[in-house]
Amino acid sequence: MDGMALGEVEGSLLRERRELSEEGVVVVSLVVDRKFRLRGKPLVESRGAVHVKESATLTKEMGDAVVQVVEGVSRRRDRSEKELAEAVGSRVRSVLRGYSRSSPTILPMVTIVEEGA
Repeated sequence: MDGMALGEVEGSLLRERRELSEEGVVVVSLVVDRKFRLRGKPLVESRGAVHVKESATLTKEMGDAVVQVVEGVSRRRDRSEKELAEAVGSRVRSVLRGYSRSSPTILPMVTIVEEGA
């Protein structure tokens, strides 16, 4: 590996870290079965994206929005894990816009389990 390639990797890594430190991150974790029905309450965690005094209200609103998205996607025949993750990310971003002008990184994490699990 030459020095130029290493410098490019370090540069992109530093840009990514700077963006995360300035804008924050929101991780949405949800577990669904193969029919895309929720198997538990979505977990929403944020770091650096929400003011502490707004955090409980906003976290609940994002969680409620995620439930609505999952219910909508589960009714479609042509659903996919990727489609669900994109829809969740889009909806969470929309909710956040009502509270802040920042653009945090949204990380939807979808876990699909067998129906009996």
